[in-house]
Amino acid sequence: MSVRLGVTTTSDGGVAKGTKDAPEPVPLVQDIDFRRTVAMVELHYQASARVGIGLSLPRLHMDTENNQTGVESTDQGWMDLGAWLLWFPWEEEGEHPPHEFLSLHNLSFSFGITLPTGDELIGSTPALHFSQLGSGSIDVRVGAACNAPVSGTVRLFAGTDAVFDAEGDTGGFRSGTTYDWRIGATWTPLPWLCAMLSFDAIYKEPSLLDQVELVESGGTWWFVTPGAVVRAWPGVVFDVAVAIPVYRRVHSVQTFTDNVWTFGMTFSW
Repeated sequence: MSVRLGVTTTSDGGVAKGTKDAPEPVPLVQDIDFRRTVAMVELHYQASARVGIGLSLPRLHMDTENNQTGVESTDQGWMDLGAWLLWFPWEEEGEHPPHEFLSLHNLSFSFGITLPTGDELIGSTPALHFSQLGSGSIDVRVGAACNAPVSGTVRLFAGTDAVFDAEGDTGGFRSGTTYDWRIGATWTPLPWLCAMLSFDAIYKEPSLLDQVELVESGGTWWFVTPGAVVRAWPGVVFDVAVAIPVYRRVHSVQTFTDNVWTFGMTFSW
């Protein structure tokens, strides 16, 4: 059993049109500064060698200021409750020899769902791509991953996920389906230290309002993410990572984000 307390924060990086900065004058609704922070409590229980289950409860705080009107606003509240299942179909109970690089034991699959239990939040600034700002619909997430050893200290990993807005909210809004592909490596030079580097490619389809495609939504984002995990004490782990945007191609004109920082502390027993 483990509990993770995490914080993810980001701010605006500017306004883009396609792959470049948007020309002046910037549309009024897009010309904003914002700071968005999501605090998260996550519970994980490894029910068996093959099955793990978990719950997540996030809380949002976002400050926004329009650069043209000077109007400031704050959105805060609980986001939707999430639940997930991890499946390691080829894992076995008890002790086993270290897995080989091409072993099926390195594969896992995931299924997650968010329930519309949170507060209805007004903000609509994209920041984390995978989550909506508030409640009103059921989102489904499916994924697959591989984490394979190269040596005693180095592992390679790759994975893909897709997030679907299963029903849309009562206002007729349906978030576009999001796809994520990632590849990376971890290096454990010391028993208490693990370094990580990954590349993430995210594509999001345009969102819909009353079955009509929203022009200023959807696009492609690439991130390079370095990070580290420190095992401070038995059962206590700290993690930090920063997703650095290296490429974007947005539909029409959209606000884009700066670096996305993540901090966490996990207690296991």
